[in-house]
Parts: sequence; structure tokens; C-alpha cells
Amino acid sequence: LGADHPDTISSTSMLASAYLMNRKVDLALPLLEEAMTKHKDTLRAGHPEFLTILGNLAGCYFAVKKTESAIPLLEEVVVRQRKTHGSLDPGAVTSISNLAYMYEKRLDWSKAQPLREEVFESQKKQGDIKAIVLAYIKLRENLFEQKKFVEAEPLVREHVKLIEEKRLGVQALVIGQNHLGMVLAAQKKYPEAEAALLRSIREL
Repeated sequence: LGADHPDTISSTSMLASAYLMNRKVDLALPLLEEAMTKHKDTLRAGHPEFLTILGNLAGCYFAVKKTESAIPLLEEVVVRQRKTHGSLDPGAVTSISNLAYMYEKRLDWSKAQPLREEVFESQKKQGDIKAIVLAYIKLRENLFEQKKFVEAEPLVREHVKLIEEKRLGVQALVIGQNHLGMVLAAQKKYPEAEAALLRSIREL
């Protein structure tokens, strides 16, 4: 078939994916670089297989601490996935979350924030409680790092309400009330903060 045949390139990509699953990044990286270069000439840029290669290559670069090489690739993946499938698509949600994580690792919290918000809203629409809670945690951490406590307050209140409505357990409620107390205290809303913290103590 030849090295440039689409089937050959697909096989190369699958081998790279197998290496990644076994955490053999050093073996996967050159294969993905080769597959990306050749796929540009054989597949349209928005093709799912091409986007998979880009996403995997971005992951490889990130794993070997080449974040500045990884980010543009994943940004392209996110743009094309949003355009093709929308931000509710599970693949798009994963890519958006991964891109936010890369921004945060280089301490670009403000650039990551709208991505964390997008993932949180997407997960709420999907309705998976575990996914909603995880997305909330990531967004809350992002806002706390930026000391955006005014923005964080309604988010934390919404989360506490969710815990109560879904009966997610005493531990989750205590943590939620503690976070609410922290947010309120950071805004010098001391009476409200005290009330939230006392509620958390009563739950124990």
C-alpha cells in the first residue's frame, strides 16, 4: 500500500494509541508526528481520525513537558469539535477540559476559566451527577486560585443546594458549607460565613 496510503497512516495512528495506553510516550510521539504530517495531505482537517491524532499528539507533548507545543494542537481540536458536534459532545467536553488543564498548568487561570464554565454547563445539561460534581470542583478551584470570590459565591451556593437535593451525603455537605463559609469570609460577609460554618459543624 505504501507509507502514505490512508490505511497505513491509520495503522500507524492505532499503534501510537496502543503505545499511549501502555504509557510508552517515547514510542508514540514520533509515530503521531508522522501520522499528523501525512494525514494533512490525505484527510480534511476536521476528519475524526485526524482530530484523534492531533489530540493524542497534544497529550504526548504535554507529557514530555512541551506544553507550548501541545496547546495549539488541542486548541485546534476544540474549535473543530465544537463546530462539528457542539460542546455537549463527550469528546468535545474531554478536549475542552484537557485544554483548561493545560492552561492552568502554565498558571493561565483566566484563560482556563471560560473553558471550565463551558464544561460545567455542558455537564449540567447532560445530568450525570458525578460529572457535574467533578466539573464544579474544577471550576471552583479555578475561581479560588484567581481569588474571584464574588463569582464563586453563587456557584458554591448552587453546589450546596445540589448536595441537599440529591442527598449526596454528610461529608459532601460539610465540605460544601465549609467552602461557602470561606467564600463569604473572603468577602468580609462574616455573619453569613459564621452561619455557614456552624451549619457544617452541626452536620458532623
